[in-house]
Amino acid sequence: MITERKRRESHTQHIASHDFLTGLPNRMLLHDRLTVAIETAQRNREKLAVVVLDLDHFKRVNDSLGHLLGDQLLVEVARRLQYAVRASDTVARMGGDEFVLLLPKAGNDEALIDSLASKIIKAVSAPLNIEGHELHVSTSLGIARFPDDGERPEVLLKHADVALYRAKAAGRGCYRLFSEDMAQAADERLRLEAAVRRGLSDGGFQLLYQPQLDLDSGEIIGIETRAELVNKSQVLAARLGFERMRFLACTVEDSLTAPELPASIDVVTALHACNTA
Repeated sequence: MITERKRRESHTQHIASHDFLTGLPNRMLLHDRLTVAIETAQRNREKLAVVVLDLDHFKRVNDSLGHLLGDQLLVEVARRLQYAVRASDTVARMGGDEFVLLLPKAGNDEALIDSLASKIIKAVSAPLNIEGHELHVSTSLGIARFPDDGERPEVLLKHADVALYRAKAAGRGCYRLFSEDMAQAADERLRLEAAVRRGLSDGGFQLLYQPQLDLDSGEIIGIETRAELVNKSQVLAARLGFERMRFLACTVEDSLTAPELPASIDVVTALHACNTA
């Protein structure tokens, strides 16, 4: 009777601390292990590394092949990650296609970090076949190190996530180590996004028009319109073509974290242009 009760309690504790799909430690257990690892590293004057990774364009798999196949892909990726790291490392799933790796005694060895990161990227990107579908996926990694990049679990995870964003901006399928300039760039992106959202909601955009000339004939063949945030230094450009309007997100795609905003700015620009034509 006591044995059965202990078994049930142990099973309940496992469910509470592990991801139901992959069986990996979940966010709660990762936080506990990371807290203990930081305390151990402080006591022994060691360093450690935290890696945040996700699958590039995973949404395409779910959208085209369905969530059940997507789940099978996540289970296989979890297996590959566990195989790629050391026995002393922790592989956790945060949710969706996001995983976190805790690498004790790795933060002061860039060669080891490079080796592990390259091994992980190679392991995840190897082709796999699921229910007759040959899939090719890649992963991007962001890495933060204790104590250089933070001394608390939430700070290390945040900075690793910032480095992940930089890896994706660099072309995906690669890794980046966190640096302080990344945090400054992330803050600037958030400020820009907030400014754009305010501009969209309160009419904070103004349009500036410039004619397009045919260099041979000198004739005006179109008008270029710049949608500018009033009293903001960032200028978001949109162009009105001769036969149709299309949005050039020259600043937006590189600077904003919200993919829906370029289309919103496109609509606002078009409406303003039509009203003032």
